[in-house]
Amino acid sequence: MQQLKIAGETILAFYDTGSNAHIVEGELAERAGFPVIDNSCIKIGVMGGGGVWSDYGLYSCYLGPDVKNRYHELECQGLSRITSAFPEIDLRPLAKEVATALPQGRKEVLPPHVGGERVKLLLGIRSIALGPTLLYTLPS
Repeated sequence: MQQLKIAGETILAFYDTGSNAHIVEGELAERAGFPVIDNSCIKIGVMGGGGVWSDYGLYSCYLGPDVKNRYHELECQGLSRITSAFPEIDLRPLAKEVATALPQGRKEVLPPHVGGERVKLLLGIRSIALGPTLLYTLPS
């Protein structure tokens, strides 16, 4: 999970390497002004062989800049709801541990929490370069 800012709104994004598509909550795509590529609703396959019909079309958006100052174009299928709310995880104790474990002079800024809301953008394996990378392993 990661918090992203899209059109001034902080949203919860989820990286799902088991998904071959990107999915955006349709209301977010509309508020943010994502261009519509295709208005068609489609059936999205889910684990176990079932499926869910989308109730929004296919949108285009760009994420970035990344650490290399690049932008990434995404095509995201719109859904009214991607997930239920994830539990909120307090990151303040982790931030203290990170601060003591980092080399002298190195500082990382962590959000006070993550979760506590629904996922509004699911990023699938098509954009693996956007996925999180391991920076540190803490002693605990």
